[in-house]
Amino acid sequence: MAISAAYLVFLFFLSNERCKVWYDPISLWSDAIEKDPVHDPGAYNNLGYIYFQKWAAAGDPVEKRRDYDSAMFLLNKAIELRPEFVNPYISLGEMERGSGQYNEAKQNYFKAMHLNSKDPNLTLGLAILYYIIKDYDSAGYWFRTALVIDPSPQAHGNYANFLNLTGKSDSALKEYGLAISLGPDQYASYLNRAKVYRDKNRLDEAINDFDKAIKLNPDLGELYYERSLTYSLKGDKALALQDVEKAISLGYNKVDNGYYEGLKR
Repeated sequence: MAISAAYLVFLFFLSNERCKVWYDPISLWSDAIEKDPVHDPGAYNNLGYIYFQKWAAAGDPVEKRRDYDSAMFLLNKAIELRPEFVNPYISLGEMERGSGQYNEAKQNYFKAMHLNSKDPNLTLGLAILYYIIKDYDSAGYWFRTALVIDPSPQAHGNYANFLNLTGKSDSALKEYGLAISLGPDQYASYLNRAKVYRDKNRLDEAINDFDKAIKLNPDLGELYYERSLTYSLKGDKALALQDVEKAISLGYNKVDNGYYEGLKR
């Protein structure tokens, strides 16, 4: 019993020390790199991806620059240790695309494509890149390729967004319908289809989709604001005001003040 008790105390000590390392993902992967700095590309990739996410979310320019530099160093280190590692190429492409380095992003995407052409994140990244640089034929090709690889509700929704943005609203409605049939519990497709219906002056269909989106995500202020705009087009000022005030109460900060004041008069 004495030996067992001593062993339990020893395990408690080890667990306590390990919890310090597992404080958060940054401390975890930093510890892995510290323990094996030359044989663990996965640790560099994972830590690099965390800094990539921090960079994407950062608002402060100094913090954003620091996170960008950290992510770039770590992701390139992962590639240095394992040149055939696909994930860091995709993350680098995402960062370069997000910072306007389109040629560099394209190079990293195609390096990843050479290693694994079936990654849906890769094909989606290329589709968005080509859309940004207004090469719509190539963008459409990569959106469709993404659908072949991963015919998910999100992929149909992404393709529908592209079709709508390039003036093909009828085709977009069909794609949103497919996205909804595959993922009826995802509010974004209802929201986006409702906006297309509104643009086409099919207001009752738009409100029906906004109702479904709100039922799925009742705490998202944007949904109430968009439905408010639609009620306003229908001439229902009372419901439009009710929805815009609900959006404000939920913290939605993109309400047009002139629109709001007009409803109150």
